Amino acid sequence: MKEVVFEVVIGVIIIGLLVIVINLFRGNLEIIGSTADKADKMDKIQVETMGVDTNKSSVKGSDVVSAIRYYADKPEVKIFVDNVDFTAKTNLSSIDYEAVYIADYKFEVNKKYIEEIRYQRSSVSSPN
Repeated sequence: MKEVVFEVVIGVIIIGLLVIVINLFRGNLEIIGSTADKADKMDKIQVETMGVDTNKSSVKGSDVVSAIRYYADKPEVKIFVDNVDFTAKTNLSSIDYEAVYIADYKFEVNKKYIEEIRYQRSSVSSPN
């Protein structure tokens, strides 16, 4: 009789520990999931805020035109293409869409936004 009670008590303890472990695991998964979602949202917000991919050091002319159009209504961001100021310009016919440009980004002190973008035409035929 003592053996049966002993086995039942051990079984209850094991089941109780399993329930606790499963709940802890579920809680950790929820925390990891919400952290991943917030990190993903932060990345999306940063890309939307920047308007350009600042990780690229060389881009195509079409990317240059896209950046100029994106920042056209943001005069605080200066854009230069081959040392010509294209800030808020709408005539972009002088930019070759297929050409490769070296991109140089100048950030605000805390790197929260771009102050200046300089594109210099490159002799390389494809961007990195």
